[in-house]
Amino acid sequence: MNAARDAALKAIPKRRDFVTGPFHRAAYLAAARELIAPGRPNPIIDYMSPTPSHLLNISLAGHIPPEVHCPTEFPKLFHRPQVDTLTSKPRPTPIPISDVPLPVGHHLVYFGPQATSSELMPDGTVADHCPGAHFTRRMWAGGRVRFSNMNGGGAWGNGGDENPPAARGDKTAEPGLWLDGRRAICVEKVVGDPVVKGTKGEEKVFVEISRKYGKMDTYNLAQAIAEVEEKPDIDETRTLVFMRERKDVKEAKALKNAGRLAAVPPVDKEKERDVARQLQLRMKTMVPTYSFSLTPDKKLLFQFSALTFNAHAIHLDRRYAQKVEGHKDLLVHGPLSLSLVLMAVRAQAARLLAEKGERVGLAELNYRNLAPLYVDEKMKVCVRMREGQTWDVWVEGPNGRFAVKGTATMQSLE
Repeated sequence: MNAARDAALKAIPKRRDFVTGPFHRAAYLAAARELIAPGRPNPIIDYMSPTPSHLLNISLAGHIPPEVHCPTEFPKLFHRPQVDTLTSKPRPTPIPISDVPLPVGHHLVYFGPQATSSELMPDGTVADHCPGAHFTRRMWAGGRVRFSNMNGGGAWGNGGDENPPAARGDKTAEPGLWLDGRRAICVEKVVGDPVVKGTKGEEKVFVEISRKYGKMDTYNLAQAIAEVEEKPDIDETRTLVFMRERKDVKEAKALKNAGRLAAVPPVDKEKERDVARQLQLRMKTMVPTYSFSLTPDKKLLFQFSALTFNAHAIHLDRRYAQKVEGHKDLLVHGPLSLSLVLMAVRAQAARLLAEKGERVGLAELNYRNLAPLYVDEKMKVCVRMREGQTWDVWVEGPNGRFAVKGTATMQSLE
Protein backbone atom coordinates (compact mmCIF):
# COMPACT_ATOMS: atom_id res chain seq x y z
CA MET A 1 0.00 0.00 0.00
CA ASN A 2 2.77 2.44 0.97
CA ALA A 3 4.78 1.58 -2.15
CA ALA A 4 1.78 2.29 -4.36
CA ARG A 5 1.16 5.59 -2.61
CA ASP A 6 4.81 6.66 -2.96
CA ALA A 7 4.77 5.79 -6.65
CA ALA A 8 1.62 7.83 -7.14
CA LEU A 9 3.13 10.81 -5.35
CA LYS A 10 6.27 10.68 -7.48
CA ALA A 11 4.11 10.66 -10.60
CA ILE A 12 2.57 14.03 -9.71
CA PRO A 13 4.30 16.66 -11.90
CA LYS A 14 6.20 19.43 -10.16
CA ARG A 15 4.85 22.95 -10.64
CA ARG A 16 7.95 24.04 -12.50
CA ASP A 17 7.76 21.11 -14.94
CA PHE A 18 4.34 21.82 -16.38
CA VAL A 19 5.70 22.74 -19.84
CA THR A 20 7.86 20.47 -21.96
CA GLY A 21 8.61 20.18 -25.64
CA PRO A 22 8.58 23.03 -28.21
CA PHE A 23 7.69 26.56 -27.12
CA HIS A 24 4.31 27.87 -28.27
CA ARG A 25 3.79 31.42 -27.05
CA ALA A 26 -0.02 31.45 -26.66
CA ALA A 27 -0.18 28.06 -24.97
CA TYR A 28 2.74 28.94 -22.73
CA LEU A 29 1.18 32.20 -21.56
CA ALA A 30 -2.12 30.48 -20.80
CA ALA A 31 -0.37 27.85 -18.68
CA ALA A 32 1.87 30.45 -17.00
CA ARG A 33 -1.15 32.59 -16.16
CA GLU A 34 -2.80 29.65 -14.44
CA LEU A 35 0.40 28.82 -12.58
CA ILE A 36 1.28 32.20 -11.10
CA ALA A 37 -2.38 33.24 -10.57
CA PRO A 38 -2.29 37.03 -11.12
CA GLY A 39 -4.22 38.95 -8.49
CA ARG A 40 -4.10 36.24 -5.82
CA PRO A 41 -2.84 37.82 -2.57
CA ASN A 42 0.01 36.15 -0.72
CA PRO A 43 0.19 37.62 2.81
CA ILE A 44 3.61 37.59 4.50
CA ILE A 45 3.57 38.41 8.21
CA ASP A 46 6.66 39.62 10.05
CA TYR A 47 7.53 41.18 13.39
CA MET A 48 9.25 44.55 13.25
CA SER A 49 12.18 43.70 15.49
CA PRO A 50 15.11 46.13 15.26
CA THR A 51 17.51 43.18 14.89
CA PRO A 52 17.39 42.68 11.06
CA SER A 53 17.81 46.42 10.52
CA HIS A 54 20.69 46.50 13.00
CA LEU A 55 22.37 43.51 11.32
CA LEU A 56 22.05 45.22 7.93
CA ASN A 57 23.85 48.23 9.37
CA ILE A 58 26.58 45.95 10.74
CA SER A 59 26.93 44.24 7.34
CA LEU A 60 27.30 47.59 5.58
CA ALA A 61 29.67 49.14 8.14
CA GLY A 62 33.07 49.58 6.54
CA HIS A 63 31.59 49.34 3.04
CA ILE A 64 29.63 52.60 2.92
CA PRO A 65 29.73 55.91 4.85
CA PRO A 66 28.00 55.82 8.26
CA GLU A 67 25.73 58.76 7.41
CA VAL A 68 24.19 56.69 4.61
CA HIS A 69 23.26 53.52 6.48
CA CYS A 70 22.75 55.11 9.90
CA PRO A 71 20.63 58.30 9.58
CA THR A 72 21.94 61.31 11.49
CA GLU A 73 18.66 61.57 13.41
CA PHE A 74 19.08 58.15 15.02
CA PRO A 75 22.01 58.86 17.40
CA LYS A 76 19.71 61.31 19.21
CA LEU A 77 17.49 58.34 20.08
CA PHE A 78 20.19 56.39 21.95
CA HIS A 79 20.23 56.73 25.73
CA ARG A 80 23.95 55.96 26.02
CA PRO A 81 26.84 55.07 23.70
CA GLN A 82 27.45 51.39 23.11
CA VAL A 83 31.09 50.37 23.52
CA ASP A 84 33.01 47.52 21.93
CA THR A 85 34.28 45.37 24.82
CA LEU A 86 37.51 44.50 22.98
CA THR A 87 38.59 47.95 21.80
CA SER A 88 36.70 50.14 24.32
CA LYS A 89 35.64 52.30 21.37
CA PRO A 90 32.04 53.30 20.59
CA ARG A 91 30.36 50.96 18.11
CA PRO A 92 29.82 52.59 14.69
CA THR A 93 26.37 50.98 14.40
CA PRO A 94 24.70 50.93 17.82
CA ILE A 95 21.34 49.22 18.10
CA PRO A 96 18.55 51.66 19.04
CA ILE A 97 17.16 51.41 22.55
CA SER A 98 14.06 53.50 21.83
CA ASP A 99 11.57 52.63 19.10
CA VAL A 100 12.58 54.22 15.79
CA PRO A 101 11.00 54.38 12.33
CA LEU A 102 12.04 51.68 9.89
CA PRO A 103 14.97 53.27 8.00
CA VAL A 104 14.40 53.81 4.32
CA GLY A 105 15.64 50.85 2.29
CA HIS A 106 15.57 48.52 5.30
CA HIS A 107 12.17 47.07 4.45
CA LEU A 108 14.07 44.82 2.02
CA VAL A 109 15.43 42.71 4.90
CA TYR A 110 11.95 42.05 6.26
CA PHE A 111 9.09 39.98 4.82
CA GLY A 112 11.36 37.41 3.18
CA PRO A 113 10.04 34.36 1.31
CA GLN A 114 8.39 31.87 3.64
CA ALA A 115 9.00 28.66 1.71
CA THR A 116 10.51 25.34 2.76
CA SER A 117 13.51 23.90 0.95
CA SER A 118 11.30 21.46 -0.95
CA GLU A 119 9.21 24.36 -2.25
CA LEU A 120 12.18 26.20 -3.75
CA MET A 121 13.31 26.00 -7.36
CA PRO A 122 16.61 24.21 -8.12
CA ASP A 123 18.37 27.61 -8.16
CA GLY A 124 17.05 28.45 -4.69
CA THR A 125 14.34 30.93 -5.71
CA VAL A 126 10.66 30.68 -4.79
CA ALA A 127 8.39 28.98 -7.31
CA ASP A 128 5.47 31.40 -6.83
CA HIS A 129 6.67 33.87 -9.46
CA CYS A 130 8.26 31.48 -11.96
CA PRO A 131 6.23 31.14 -15.19
CA GLY A 132 7.62 27.62 -15.62
CA ALA A 133 10.00 25.81 -17.94
CA HIS A 134 11.70 26.69 -20.17
CA PHE A 135 12.28 30.00 -18.37
CA THR A 136 14.15 29.38 -15.15
CA ARG A 137 17.00 31.94 -15.12
CA ARG A 138 15.69 34.76 -12.99
CA MET A 139 16.93 38.35 -12.74
CA TRP A 140 15.59 41.55 -11.16
CA ALA A 141 14.84 44.01 -13.99
CA GLY A 142 13.66 47.06 -12.04
CA GLY A 143 10.70 48.49 -10.23
CA ARG A 144 9.21 51.29 -8.19
CA VAL A 145 9.03 52.08 -4.45
CA ARG A 146 6.47 54.56 -3.14
CA PHE A 147 6.30 55.79 0.46
CA SER A 148 2.72 56.71 1.32
CA ASN A 149 3.49 57.75 4.91
CA MET A 150 6.69 59.69 4.46
CA ASN A 151 6.96 60.64 8.12
CA GLY A 152 7.19 56.95 8.91
CA GLY A 153 8.88 54.14 7.05
CA GLY A 154 12.20 55.87 7.68
CA ALA A 155 11.56 58.16 4.72
CA TRP A 156 11.49 61.31 6.79
CA GLY A 157 14.26 63.86 7.13
CA ASN A 158 14.96 66.11 10.10
CA GLY A 159 15.16 69.81 9.40
CA GLY A 160 16.94 70.81 12.59
CA ASP A 161 14.35 69.38 14.97
CA GLU A 162 16.35 68.68 18.15
CA ASN A 163 13.50 66.61 19.54
CA PRO A 164 12.19 64.59 16.57
CA PRO A 165 8.88 62.68 16.81
CA ALA A 166 10.67 59.36 17.26
CA ALA A 167 12.44 60.64 20.37
CA ARG A 168 9.14 61.88 21.76
CA GLY A 169 7.65 58.43 21.27
CA ASP A 170 4.75 60.02 19.39
CA LYS A 171 4.01 57.18 16.97
CA THR A 172 0.42 58.27 16.39
CA ALA A 173 1.61 61.58 14.95
CA GLU A 174 4.24 59.81 12.86
CA PRO A 175 2.53 56.96 10.98
CA GLY A 176 4.38 54.20 9.19
CA LEU A 177 6.36 51.12 10.09
CA TRP A 178 8.37 51.25 13.31
CA LEU A 179 11.03 48.99 14.77
CA ASP A 180 8.92 48.31 17.83
CA GLY A 181 8.42 44.54 17.69
CA ARG A 182 4.83 44.83 16.49
CA ARG A 183 3.32 42.68 13.78
CA ALA A 184 3.29 43.93 10.21
CA ILE A 185 2.16 42.48 6.93
CA CYS A 186 3.27 42.48 3.31
CA VAL A 187 0.58 41.65 0.75
CA GLU A 188 2.29 40.26 -2.33
CA LYS A 189 0.62 39.44 -5.63
CA VAL A 190 1.41 39.06 -9.31
CA VAL A 191 0.08 42.04 -11.27
CA GLY A 192 -1.38 41.33 -14.70
CA ASP A 193 -0.38 38.59 -17.08
CA PRO A 194 3.21 37.58 -17.79
CA VAL A 195 4.64 39.24 -20.89
CA VAL A 196 6.86 37.52 -23.46
CA LYS A 197 9.38 39.66 -25.35
CA GLY A 198 12.13 38.79 -27.80
CA THR A 199 12.60 36.90 -31.04
CA LYS A 200 11.92 33.20 -31.43
CA GLY A 201 14.39 31.14 -29.45
CA GLU A 202 15.56 34.16 -27.45
CA GLU A 203 12.35 35.06 -25.63
CA LYS A 204 12.23 36.51 -22.13
CA VAL A 205 9.24 36.43 -19.79
CA PHE A 206 8.53 39.47 -17.60
CA VAL A 207 6.49 39.12 -14.41
CA GLU A 208 5.42 42.12 -12.35
CA ILE A 209 5.07 41.73 -8.58
CA SER A 210 3.19 44.08 -6.25
CA ARG A 211 4.20 44.24 -2.58
CA LYS A 212 2.30 46.47 -0.15
CA TYR A 213 3.50 46.87 3.44
CA GLY A 214 1.80 48.11 6.58
CA LYS A 215 1.09 47.54 10.26
CA MET A 216 -1.13 44.62 11.25
CA ASP A 217 -3.34 45.80 14.08
CA THR A 218 -5.91 43.01 13.76
CA TYR A 219 -5.89 39.23 13.97
CA ASN A 220 -8.41 39.09 11.15
CA LEU A 221 -6.20 38.27 8.16
CA ALA A 222 -8.76 39.26 5.52
CA GLN A 223 -9.25 42.62 7.23
CA ALA A 224 -5.49 43.18 7.50
CA ILE A 225 -5.03 42.43 3.79
CA ALA A 226 -7.83 44.82 2.84
CA GLU A 227 -6.47 47.62 5.05
CA VAL A 228 -2.92 47.37 3.72
CA GLU A 229 -4.03 47.13 0.11
CA GLU A 230 -6.17 50.23 0.55
CA LYS A 231 -3.59 52.33 2.42
CA PRO A 232 -0.06 50.86 2.47
CA ASP A 233 2.83 52.53 4.23
CA ILE A 234 5.15 51.31 1.47
CA ASP A 235 3.91 50.39 -2.01
CA GLU A 236 6.49 48.52 -4.09
CA THR A 237 6.45 47.05 -7.58
CA ARG A 238 9.15 44.66 -8.79
CA THR A 239 9.70 43.53 -12.36
CA LEU A 240 11.32 40.12 -12.69
CA VAL A 241 12.66 38.75 -15.96
CA PHE A 242 12.91 35.03 -16.60
CA MET A 243 15.27 33.83 -19.32
CA ARG A 244 15.68 30.52 -21.07
CA GLU A 245 18.02 27.90 -19.76
CA ARG A 246 21.40 28.28 -21.44
CA LYS A 247 21.13 25.00 -23.35
CA ASP A 248 17.81 26.15 -24.84
CA VAL A 249 19.40 29.43 -25.95
CA LYS A 250 22.35 27.65 -27.58
CA GLU A 251 20.08 25.23 -29.43
CA ALA A 252 17.79 28.01 -30.64
CA LYS A 253 20.71 30.08 -31.92
CA ALA A 254 22.19 27.08 -33.70
CA LEU A 255 18.89 26.37 -35.48
CA LYS A 256 18.38 30.02 -36.31
CA ASN A 257 21.81 30.43 -37.85
CA ALA A 258 22.03 27.07 -39.64
CA GLY A 259 22.39 27.64 -43.36
CA ARG A 260 21.74 31.37 -43.05
CA LEU A 261 25.15 32.81 -42.28
CA ALA A 262 25.22 34.65 -45.59
CA ALA A 263 22.10 36.57 -44.59
CA VAL A 264 23.70 38.02 -41.46
CA PRO A 265 24.32 41.75 -42.02
CA PRO A 266 27.85 43.04 -41.44
CA VAL A 267 28.58 44.72 -38.12
CA ASP A 268 28.47 48.51 -38.40
CA LYS A 269 31.65 49.45 -36.51
CA GLU A 270 31.08 53.17 -37.01
CA LYS A 271 27.60 52.94 -35.51
CA GLU A 272 29.00 51.05 -32.52
CA ARG A 273 31.60 53.79 -32.00
CA ASP A 274 28.89 56.47 -32.17
CA VAL A 275 26.86 54.70 -29.52
CA ALA A 276 29.94 54.39 -27.30
CA ARG A 277 30.75 58.11 -27.74
CA GLN A 278 27.18 59.12 -26.88
CA LEU A 279 27.29 56.97 -23.75
CA GLN A 280 30.59 58.52 -22.65
CA LEU A 281 29.21 62.03 -23.24
CA ARG A 282 26.09 61.26 -21.23
CA MET A 283 28.18 59.90 -18.37
CA LYS A 284 30.33 63.06 -18.33
CA THR A 285 27.25 65.25 -17.96
CA MET A 286 25.97 63.15 -15.04
CA VAL A 287 28.02 64.77 -12.29
CA PRO A 288 26.71 63.51 -8.93
CA THR A 289 25.83 65.77 -6.03
CA TYR A 290 27.03 62.96 -3.80
CA SER A 291 28.58 59.54 -4.39
CA PHE A 292 30.40 56.75 -2.65
CA SER A 293 32.11 53.59 -3.84
CA LEU A 294 32.27 50.10 -2.43
CA THR A 295 33.51 46.68 -3.46
CA PRO A 296 31.04 44.00 -2.34
CA ASP A 297 32.79 40.84 -1.19
CA LYS A 298 31.53 37.30 -0.64
CA LYS A 299 30.96 37.98 3.05
CA LEU A 300 28.60 40.86 2.31
CA LEU A 301 26.69 38.81 -0.28
CA PHE A 302 26.30 35.95 2.19
CA GLN A 303 25.14 38.26 4.97
CA PHE A 304 22.58 39.94 2.73
CA SER A 305 21.33 36.57 1.48
CA ALA A 306 20.89 35.46 5.08
CA LEU A 307 19.11 38.66 6.13
CA THR A 308 16.68 38.42 3.21
CA PHE A 309 16.23 34.62 3.51
CA ASN A 310 17.36 34.46 -0.12
CA ALA A 311 18.84 31.14 -1.28
CA HIS A 312 19.33 32.19 -4.92
CA ALA A 313 22.47 30.36 -6.01
CA ILE A 314 23.76 33.16 -8.27
CA HIS A 315 24.69 35.08 -5.08
CA LEU A 316 26.18 32.16 -3.15
CA ASP A 317 27.54 29.46 -5.46
CA ARG A 318 30.28 30.65 -7.81
CA ARG A 319 30.37 27.40 -9.78
CA TYR A 320 26.61 27.52 -10.33
CA ALA A 321 26.71 31.18 -11.37
CA GLN A 322 29.45 30.48 -13.91
CA LYS A 323 28.68 27.01 -15.24
CA VAL A 324 24.88 26.99 -15.14
CA GLU A 325 23.87 30.65 -15.47
CA GLY A 326 26.82 31.79 -17.58
CA HIS A 327 27.92 34.69 -15.40
CA LYS A 328 31.56 35.54 -14.82
CA ASP A 329 31.17 35.48 -11.02
CA LEU A 330 28.72 35.83 -8.14
CA LEU A 331 26.11 38.54 -8.67
CA VAL A 332 25.33 41.40 -6.30
CA HIS A 333 21.69 41.26 -5.19
CA GLY A 334 19.25 43.57 -6.93
CA PRO A 335 17.65 44.41 -3.55
CA LEU A 336 21.08 45.30 -2.13
CA SER A 337 21.81 47.88 -4.83
CA LEU A 338 18.24 49.19 -4.44
CA SER A 339 18.70 49.53 -0.69
CA LEU A 340 21.96 51.46 -1.17
CA VAL A 341 20.34 53.85 -3.64
CA LEU A 342 17.35 54.46 -1.36
CA MET A 343 19.56 55.14 1.65
CA ALA A 344 21.91 57.42 -0.29
CA VAL A 345 19.26 59.67 -1.84
CA ARG A 346 17.27 59.94 1.40
CA ALA A 347 20.34 60.87 3.44
CA GLN A 348 21.61 63.47 1.00
CA ALA A 349 18.25 65.08 0.33
CA ALA A 350 17.63 65.36 4.07
CA ARG A 351 21.11 66.79 4.66
CA LEU A 352 20.98 69.42 1.90
CA LEU A 353 17.46 70.60 2.61
CA ALA A 354 17.97 70.56 6.38
CA GLU A 355 20.46 73.38 5.83
CA LYS A 356 17.46 75.42 4.65
CA GLY A 357 15.41 74.36 7.66
CA GLU A 358 13.18 72.06 5.62
CA ARG A 359 11.96 68.57 6.46
CA VAL A 360 11.58 66.32 3.44
CA GLY A 361 10.44 62.79 2.80
CA LEU A 362 11.29 60.34 0.06
CA ALA A 363 8.05 59.99 -1.87
CA GLU A 364 8.96 57.66 -4.73
CA LEU A 365 11.82 55.95 -6.55
CA ASN A 366 11.60 54.49 -10.04
CA TYR A 367 14.58 52.49 -11.31
CA ARG A 368 15.85 50.01 -13.88
CA ASN A 369 18.61 47.45 -13.53
CA LEU A 370 20.61 47.76 -16.74
CA ALA A 371 23.61 45.49 -16.16
CA PRO A 372 24.71 42.96 -13.53
CA LEU A 373 27.10 43.88 -10.74
CA TYR A 374 29.62 41.27 -9.61
CA VAL A 375 31.38 40.34 -6.40
CA ASP A 376 34.83 41.87 -5.78
CA GLU A 377 34.22 44.56 -8.41
CA LYS A 378 33.97 48.25 -7.59
CA MET A 379 30.56 49.87 -7.80
CA LYS A 380 29.74 53.54 -7.35
CA VAL A 381 26.42 54.79 -5.96
CA CYS A 382 25.55 58.29 -7.20
CA VAL A 383 22.76 60.80 -6.56
CA ARG A 384 22.26 64.17 -8.22
CA MET A 385 19.82 66.91 -7.28
CA ARG A 386 17.79 68.29 -10.17
CA GLU A 387 15.16 70.99 -10.29
CA GLY A 388 12.49 71.02 -7.62
CA GLN A 389 12.35 67.87 -5.53
CA THR A 390 13.62 65.49 -8.22
CA TRP A 391 16.86 63.54 -7.98
CA ASP A 392 18.74 61.40 -10.47
CA VAL A 393 20.06 58.17 -8.97
CA TRP A 394 22.37 55.65 -10.55
CA VAL A 395 24.96 52.98 -9.88
CA GLU A 396 28.07 52.63 -12.01
CA GLY A 397 29.90 49.38 -12.58
CA PRO A 398 33.69 49.01 -12.68
CA ASN A 399 33.77 50.23 -16.29
CA GLY A 400 31.96 53.45 -15.36
CA ARG A 401 28.78 52.50 -17.20
CA PHE A 402 25.28 52.44 -15.79
CA ALA A 403 24.29 49.31 -13.90
CA VAL A 404 21.24 50.89 -12.22
CA LYS A 405 19.49 54.09 -13.25
CA GLY A 406 16.44 55.81 -11.83
CA THR A 407 14.67 58.91 -10.56
CA ALA A 408 13.69 59.79 -7.00
CA THR A 409 11.04 62.29 -5.94
CA MET A 410 11.14 64.06 -2.58
CA GLN A 411 8.30 65.92 -0.92
CA SER A 412 8.20 68.57 1.76
CA LEU A 413 6.71 67.51 5.08
CA GLU A 414 5.88 71.03 6.18
